[in-house]
Amino acid sequence: MSPQQSGWTPRDRECAQAVLARTGPADGALPTLTDEEIVALDGVDRAQLVPLPFLDRNGGDKRLMATVALRGLLAKQIAYPRVSEGQPPAGLAAVPEVTGILTLRRTGRRIVSGERRSAAGTHWIFGYVHGDRVLEEQISDAGVHAFEVYPVAQLVERLGALADPQGAAAGDGVPDVLAQVRFEQDAPALLAVTTVVAGGVEPDSRAVLTVYALADRVRTLDAVTGDAGISYTVAEVSPATLRRRLAEDLVRL
Repeated sequence: MSPQQSGWTPRDRECAQAVLARTGPADGALPTLTDEEIVALDGVDRAQLVPLPFLDRNGGDKRLMATVALRGLLAKQIAYPRVSEGQPPAGLAAVPEVTGILTLRRTGRRIVSGERRSAAGTHWIFGYVHGDRVLEEQISDAGVHAFEVYPVAQLVERLGALADPQGAAAGDGVPDVLAQVRFEQDAPALLAVTTVVAGGVEPDSRAVLTVYALADRVRTLDAVTGDAGISYTVAEVSPATLRRRLAEDLVRL
């Protein structure tokens, strides 16, 4: 994940700061967008940092689906033609909240993502870190993108709840180092897998943590590549240890 930092207009930056300044329900909810609307607003040919599960699952003509979505955005006045007096339309603009969201998604100094896979489907959280504030993008298996802004420390709790939705984490256990063959043999017993990935503009900023939630405990997994191949360190963790690792290794509070 490589955040983009340039090419933004003064209006883009103003809208982004206004979104980050939101403090609660009194400011109203941020817009919810679909895969197709994200692509239509952000650019059909622009690579996305986030998954687009509805578009990926249904295939078809992405440009056509984005065009249909854009019709709805124009009709609801979420998007509108950018015009200057006496000149033909020169592209599209969006309402301030959407402009702020689109800007913040691509200008965070650090991006932390969590993907949970279980029998219920796949759910994602992306946190775009801007100083002491975060724009969160939650993505459902249906391709619906919901947005929220909150203090950066809260991102740790959100990722912890994603990784351990039933609150099954109990106590810390002794780490067990497994060879790849042994890990693959044990893997079928490990359910509800969440992978948290972080990266940013600083060198060596990428980090990965894999979390397995079972019915009665939670395990973390770290993979290390050595001369003998890949080995895996698996350890049962308490809620405090899980959140400490998320805070220190991924969010980097």
